[in-house]
Amino acid sequence: MTNTEMAKVQEVESVFKSAFPQAEVEIHPHGWAIRARITDPGFKGLSRIQREEKVFPLFKKLKTDLVTELTMLLLRAPGEEKGILDLEFEDPSPVHL
Repeated sequence: MTNTEMAKVQEVESVFKSAFPQAEVEIHPHGWAIRARITDPGFKGLSRIQREEKVFPLFKKLKTDLVTELTMLLLRAPGEEKGILDLEFEDPSPVHL
């Protein structure tokens, strides 16, 4: 990971961790993109829309280029069954640019 990628990861991680201190926050650069997964107990019982409503306001705290590079955002409660996007998050397809 380059220094630039590391700085981006740290900034996104810092914003999400400050808002969700009990969450497991995973941030991964993938080519030019950034992928994030937040697993938080506070998401239990909430719909996808309700979870997004808690997270989307945090985008205002990120630099514009980071928001546009954030191409995957998975919002999970602990113990939820993993979906196909979790598999892509954990084992990403190759980037062909």
